[in-house]
Amino acid sequence: MARAGELEWLTAQADSGDDVAAETLACTLAEQGSEEILLARARAGDEHAASQLASLWRASGRVPEALELLSSFFGTGAMNVLLGLASILVEKGRSAEAIEATTPRTTAGRPARSGPG
Repeated sequence: MARAGELEWLTAQADSGDDVAAETLACTLAEQGSEEILLARARAGDEHAASQLASLWRASGRVPEALELLSSFFGTGAMNVLLGLASILVEKGRSAEAIEATTPRTTAGRPARSGPG
């Protein structure tokens, strides 16, 4: 388990755009069961936090909440989140929606901008 100083450092690195730190932070928070922090980070656009939180919720039977959270990243290009969304949709028999969630969007003949926000 990470010490407080390590979490502060990971948070600072993740907030500065370090994708590896963001993923490590999200995994650490999930291991600690820090759902409120993961939710706050997910709402701020952290795809790693969203993915980890959705996994926690899914494992505890909170599938509708996981679907709602992951769906908020629809159209962002955050593929790890969208693959999680697609997995749940397929399990629910909603294959067409799963395909749509993981199909890149285009805007006026150009690929859509990827990433949250």
